Amino acid sequence: MPTLNNNDGVGRRDTIQQQSIITNSLKNLYITKSTEDDFIFVRNDYKTLKVKIADITYIEGSGNYVLIHTPKGKIMVLQNLKKFEEQLPSLQFIRVHKSFIISLRHIESIEKGWILIDKKEIPIGYSYRETFQQFLNKNYRQF
Repeated sequence: MPTLNNNDGVGRRDTIQQQSIITNSLKNLYITKSTEDDFIFVRNDYKTLKVKIADITYIEGSGNYVLIHTPKGKIMVLQNLKKFEEQLPSLQFIRVHKSFIISLRHIESIEKGWILIDKKEIPIGYSYRETFQQFLNKNYRQF
């Protein structure tokens, strides 16, 4: 039976580690990939609902609850806004007020201090204005 010397074992271990790193990177790439089919599951009362990320127009926080607004209606979830924000894709959603996270794809217009989404005026909090403007300047063209 052939025996392995230390160099062969180290080489195989390195290869296995590299494959593991590549596999983990691909998993992360899949998770962060954004498509129309991305979705989240949320608990509402005694059921779990599947909500497409693309359908979320904005999220409104109120204490330990968030209200997810979609074209189909509103969904109340027992979770604070900060925790919910951490689950959303950062290039598609941005917090603009202590009580609001908006979907950038659903913005109809931006006025001084307000964002119009689905005929609803959402305030831009004073402490969020500069961050919001920098985000727009960095990620989107303005003409």
